[in-house]
This record gives sequence, C-alpha cells and structure tokens, in this order.
Amino acid sequence: MFINSIILAISSSIDSLGIGITYGVKDTTISYIGKVTLFMISFSITIIALWFGNVIKDIFPENFIKFIGAFILIFMGFFMCYQALTKDSKTEIKEKKIHTQKVYKFFIKFLGITIQIIKDPISSDLDN
Repeated sequence: MFINSIILAISSSIDSLGIGITYGVKDTTISYIGKVTLFMISFSITIIALWFGNVIKDIFPENFIKFIGAFILIFMGFFMCYQALTKDSKTEIKEKKIHTQKVYKFFIKFLGITIQIIKDPISSDLDN
C-alpha cells in the first residue's frame, strides 16, 4: 500500500510538472486565489477517489478492480489520442466557437466566487 501511495504521488507530481511547463511556455499566469482554488479542488477529488477506492475494494474482488482500473486508463489514452488526431481536421470557426463555449458554471455563495469550467483554459487568460 505504501509503494502504491508513493507511485501515486510521483505520477501526480509529474502531471503537475507538465501542466506547469505548458503554462510557463505560454506565459499564462494564475492568481494566488486561483492556485488555492485549484489546490482545494485537486485535494478534494483525491480524497474522494481514495475513499471511493477503499469502498470498492471491499465490494469487488481485487482482480476485477485491477481490470477496471486498467480499462479506464487504456480508454482514456485512446480517447486522448483520438482527440489529438481529429483536432487537426476542425476548422478555425469551430475552434473559436469551442474556445469561448462554457461547459459548466456554478456559484459558491458563501465564498462569493463563480467557477466556470471551459473547454480551453487559455481563453480565460485575460492579461496574455
């Protein structure tokens, strides 16, 4: 279990490093409040995923859980490859429409913040 936790921490760090490098290359800055919000969301999702994994391991056999986990990772890999291959065939008009399209929007009243999930995070960079 400890080795699995170490591997999860390393893979998460590598993913964050890749995102940080991408934002750095594009000169995208994130405010302090934005960073704290991203941290809280990532932390919450990780805690929920760990809890859900512990619940599922008590219900299903270990081999079945490993199969489902591998299937999800393989499916996500194929889906990302499919998106990368089909993105080139889209026209600029469709891309501009997608860049400004909001996928989901919700308001946290007691904090006074609105969170908008969009398809292209670069379109939310107001100061270039």
